[in-house]
Amino acid sequence: RLCNWKNNKRPKKSLDLIPGCFSTENGVAERTRSTLMGYLQQRAVLGYSSIFPLFFYRESQARFQRAVDRKFVGLSEYEEGKYKDPFIIIHLGGIADVSEETFTATVNAINKLEPRPKLLAISGEVSSNDCMGSADGWKKDVRRQQEYLSRLDSRIPMICCPSRYDEIEMFNQYFGQDYYSLFVGGVLVIVVNSSLLKHASVKTSEDDEKKQISEEKVDVNVNVDEITSMADQQAEWLEQQLLMGKFCARHVILFSYHSWKESMDSSDESYLPKHIIERFMNKMADAATQMIVTGVFENNHVTLMPPLGDHEIKIKHVNTGSLNHDKKLRIIRVQAFEMCTDIYSLEDIPKWLALDEESDQEQVQGPPSSSDDSDISSDSSDE
Repeated sequence: RLCNWKNNKRPKKSLDLIPGCFSTENGVAERTRSTLMGYLQQRAVLGYSSIFPLFFYRESQARFQRAVDRKFVGLSEYEEGKYKDPFIIIHLGGIADVSEETFTATVNAINKLEPRPKLLAISGEVSSNDCMGSADGWKKDVRRQQEYLSRLDSRIPMICCPSRYDEIEMFNQYFGQDYYSLFVGGVLVIVVNSSLLKHASVKTSEDDEKKQISEEKVDVNVNVDEITSMADQQAEWLEQQLLMGKFCARHVILFSYHSWKESMDSSDESYLPKHIIERFMNKMADAATQMIVTGVFENNHVTLMPPLGDHEIKIKHVNTGSLNHDKKLRIIRVQAFEMCTDIYSLEDIPKWLALDEESDQEQVQGPPSSSDDSDISSDSSDE
């Protein structure tokens, strides 16, 4: 009967179930809960708005913890693997230190958009730098952000990338897993934990591997070998996802905190290390990846990555500035053969969007000649 309880349509005989009734806080054994969730996931009904909250004690947990088993509940290939019509994805950069007024205006603007966005993605900082090193401060800050974000239309799923300041364990507690993939309208969406990925091994020589790891800044209380192992697991997983995207998706889009452009300054922590970029860029081109979307910089820009080998595709490297900095959000229009992007200030967001426009309204810069930000074009509306 649970499997027939779709989209708030109750069965003829009421189950008298309330949100949280299958949560561990209400005395349900974790094994029983996991087994039932796994069964419903196999039947592709776990993501229904009337079913998923049954397994979480608080509504906010159900809203922000849909990333399970490196997938996203309700947005599997079976459920969202086919492209039908153009749609939009909303992207926010950092949401730290954003006032309630700005948050309210942002959420209200997104809720009023037509057509309704299929996804909201956040890949900037979610907590203030003032909370670094303070677990209680980080949690308090994140609870505040989630309180505002919970006002978003419940039909719009939310995904979030961890930033450089987020501890994985705490991030998992509030946002679910830190890297995973999902399908939206036939598009494979990959979410990575770039703060962890940058510690992956170099696949050249043992000496190079040791050198790269030693150059990274790692907490002295953390086991470096353990971090490297976790990073390598994510790197192998990412390669598998790109291979799947090559054969199973209309487009591929990757969300990351750190920049994937090469930096001349190896000490700049805003960029991923060169060996990580070299390892994956060809694979991304093979998978026809359309966009890499980040939130590490304060300015808004779109840059075409240099063509790789014999590949004709030019990957767009997109960055959205923090919401607190310029009060803007990005709208990504997904079309049958292309993905375009526009940046809007909150007061200029149209209530209705034409999805058939086949070009970026935002100025697009060609392949950069260096990693210096001087070659990056700001959004055309940032004059």
